[in-house]
Amino acid sequence: MFLKGFSALPQTLLCPDTLGFIGAGLIVQDGGNVRGLTTAASVWACAVIGILFGTTLYVPAVGLTGLLSLDMATMPTVERILPAHTALTVKVHFTANYRPQEDTVSHFALKRRLTIPPESFLISYEAGRCSLQFLIVADPRRHANVLAQLSTEFQNLPHVESFSIARSTT
Repeated sequence: MFLKGFSALPQTLLCPDTLGFIGAGLIVQDGGNVRGLTTAASVWACAVIGILFGTTLYVPAVGLTGLLSLDMATMPTVERILPAHTALTVKVHFTANYRPQEDTVSHFALKRRLTIPPESFLISYEAGRCSLQFLIVADPRRHANVLAQLSTEFQNLPHVESFSIARSTT
């Protein structure tokens, strides 16, 4: 020890809290997508490795370094194998006096192997025109260009006056 009677234990005990706060700042949720988890976990694991080396626990520090390296090398492959979903927010404005049915919209999505969470439906009515807003969840491996496909199909639907489709951020 450099300073007689100095203990690094109190400072070491603050590291997990501090790094948890920093890690939470790295995690970003964008609609159904969460980003930054791996970065946050890596920062925390690197801090733990530093604490282990700093407290002369070399064997666990080297072991954790090996595990972390293995994890970082294999995680991209695992992420490609795991199912991922694309969420789209759809707004459809219908012609005057047309009343769309929720089950018709659900059937439209089901026929295309898309999912509409039932709690995502919003129906509005203004000046004799109905509008629907809902979320569509698609498997990007099955629907690589789902946004373009849906925009083409919505153009050809009867009673659709206008629509918008966007990657979900809510």
